[in-house]
Amino acid sequence: MRTLFSSRRDHSAIGTKEQKKTMSKGTYDHQSHAQAAQGRASQTREQTFKNTRLDPMMDIRTKGFRESLWVPPYDRARPIYVSLDVTGSMGHIPQYLATDPHGLPGMVKGIYPFMEFPQIACMAVDDSRCGSDAPLQVGHIEGEGHLMDKWLTSTYIVGGGGGNGGESYELGMYVAARMTRADCFAHGLKGYNFIIGDDGWFPSVRAMDVQEICGEKITADIPTEQIVAELNEHWHTFFLIPDAGRAAIAPKWRQLLGDNVIVCATHEDISLVIPGLIGITEGTLDNLDDYDRIMRDDLGRDDQAQRRRVISTLEAYAATRGRAGAARDPDPVATPAKRRSGNARPTA
Repeated sequence: MRTLFSSRRDHSAIGTKEQKKTMSKGTYDHQSHAQAAQGRASQTREQTFKNTRLDPMMDIRTKGFRESLWVPPYDRARPIYVSLDVTGSMGHIPQYLATDPHGLPGMVKGIYPFMEFPQIACMAVDDSRCGSDAPLQVGHIEGEGHLMDKWLTSTYIVGGGGGNGGESYELGMYVAARMTRADCFAHGLKGYNFIIGDDGWFPSVRAMDVQEICGEKITADIPTEQIVAELNEHWHTFFLIPDAGRAAIAPKWRQLLGDNVIVCATHEDISLVIPGLIGITEGTLDNLDDYDRIMRDDLGRDDQAQRRRVISTLEAYAATRGRAGAARDPDPVATPAKRRSGNARPTA
C-alpha cells in the first residue's frame, strides 16, 4: 500500500566515513548550557528569537534530511525531536526552554541518567493551511548544548494559527518518518519524537505541502494514521499537552497515539516529564519513586510540589509499563481536582 504514496528512502544505513568526518565531536557540557540560558533570562521573546522569517538552515529543503550518526563521543547516539507549536497560544514555551536553566538545559541533563548519548533537534510547526510563511522549521540533530541552543533560538516564533481545528503537526511527523537518517535505526534502536501542542491533527499529509514545504514529491496525500504507522517503526512518539486547561484535545490525539498522549500540569514541568518518559520507555527507570529521588538529588529540583506534579503526570503511562512504583499518599499541596493529570484512560 505504501507504494501508492511514494517509494520510501532507507534512512537507517550507517553513515559513511566522509559524513562522519564532518560531524561535530564535542561533548555535552551542562554547566555552560545552563549558563547560556541564564544569560538570556531577562530577555524579551523578541530579543531571544530574533528571526522574523524562516531561517534557510531550518528549511528542510536546504539539505533534504536530518541525521544522527554514531561518531565519537556519541558512539550510540539516539535522536530526539522536540517539536514546538509556534502559533499564538504557544510561544511562551520556546521562551521558557531558551531562557530558563531548567528549560532545555534541565531537560538534557534529565535525559542523561536514562540514555547514554542523546542528540536533540528542535522543530517548530505552524499551520500550512492558513497561509503561514513558516509552517515547518527543522533544526539539526545535535549533541552539544550550544548547537542545540543555536537551532532553538533560530526559530521564528510565527504567532499564527488558523482556528481550523489543527496545526501542521503531520509535516513534522513526515520529516521524522521519511527524512531523518539515524545509525541507531540499523541497530534496532528507536529515536524519540515529542510533539508539544494544543490543537488537533489534520487527517492527511497533503502531497502539495510535502512538495512545497519539504521539497519531496509524493503521488497522493498520505492518511495521518499511515504516517504515524511509519513513524512508529523507528520512533517513540508522544504528544504533550502543556497544561490541564488545554486537555480537551487529548481524546482526539489518543485516537492516534493511545497512552502516549500526556497532559502536563504546567509547561514548566515538560523538561522533567520528557526525561521521565524516556526512562520509563527505555526501562532504565525502575519506578516513579526512584524518579522522585533522581529529580531531587541528581537534578536539583527542590520544589516538592513540582516533583509531585510530575509524578502524577507520569503515573498512568508508567502503569502501562509496570513502572509506577508504590502507591503514593494524596498530595497535601494540591487539591484533589488539581492533582488529576488528565492522563488516565477512560474506563468505559
